[in-house]
Amino acid sequence: MKYKPDVQFVHKYSDFGGLISNKDFESPVKFYGKRYKLGFKCFVAARGLAVCPDGVVLACNCFEALNYPADLRLGNINEESLLDIWRGEKRKEFLRSFNVFRAKKPVCQKCKSYRPEYFLYTKRCISEMEGNIKRWNESLTCQKAR
Repeated sequence: MKYKPDVQFVHKYSDFGGLISNKDFESPVKFYGKRYKLGFKCFVAARGLAVCPDGVVLACNCFEALNYPADLRLGNINEESLLDIWRGEKRKEFLRSFNVFRAKKPVCQKCKSYRPEYFLYTKRCISEMEGNIKRWNESLTCQKAR
C-alpha cells in the first residue's frame, strides 16, 4: 500500500469471444457490449504479440484469443524468430485488416476488447501510464536500495 496502487473494480466482463454467457452463471453478469471498429488499428494488437506455450504466436492477447483462433495466428517461434514474425507480412496484413474499407478478421468482429489506437493518446490513458511508470520506478528504487 505504500506505493499507492491504483485500485479499480471490474463491473463488466468479457464473454471471451462468445465462449461464455449468462446461462453459465447462477447470477446475471454484465458483459461488455460490442465496440465498433471505425477503421483504426486496435492498440492491443498494435502494441504486441502473444506467444502461447506451444510456440504459436497470436496477433494480440485479447480474451477472444484464448482459444487460438486461426485468423489471429501469425506463426510459430519454433519455426521462425519472433522478430521475423513481428516484422512479417502476416502481421502487417492483420493490422491492415482494420482499415474501414476492408473486411475485418472474424474474431475481431466479435471482440469486445477492441480499443482504437488513438485511445493511447487520451488524457485518461496517458495519466494511467504516467502513474504506472511512477510506481514502477519507485518499486525499482526500493529494490536497488536493499
